Amino acid sequence: MSDRNPEIVMCQRFRKAYKASSAGLQGLIEGAVYDFVKRFRSDRPNVLRAYGRLAKLSHVVEMDVAGARRLLAHLRGNVLHLLDVGGKDIVPRYKSKLFDHDVRQILPVPKVFWPEGPESGLRFFTCRQRSENVALAGGKT
Repeated sequence: MSDRNPEIVMCQRFRKAYKASSAGLQGLIEGAVYDFVKRFRSDRPNVLRAYGRLAKLSHVVEMDVAGARRLLAHLRGNVLHLLDVGGKDIVPRYKSKLFDHDVRQILPVPKVFWPEGPESGLRFFTCRQRSENVALAGGKT
């Protein structure tokens, strides 16, 4: 990864919550990450100023996804670690013990989390592979 782009990774907790989300909500989660990447590229030194922080874990940022939905993440150097996503209830329940566990899990994120990724944008079946989408559409693209 270049200094201009963050490396994006996730933990199992985020992966599970993301996969359990509806297709529409998945798109909003991806959009929150796109916004972060764009801010990172344009103003790396000040990128975290755009986000709130957890009161008891000031190194964890809270990204607004939509309404009461929040995405928790941690930026260390050029690595954005996606920690959890859910309703406002994830903020008070996310404790130091969870953070310590989650930052040790480093899983790659799908390409949909990149603004210019081939799969970014509007999709009907966000949690399926492209080949599965074609099969579901009767083999037509």
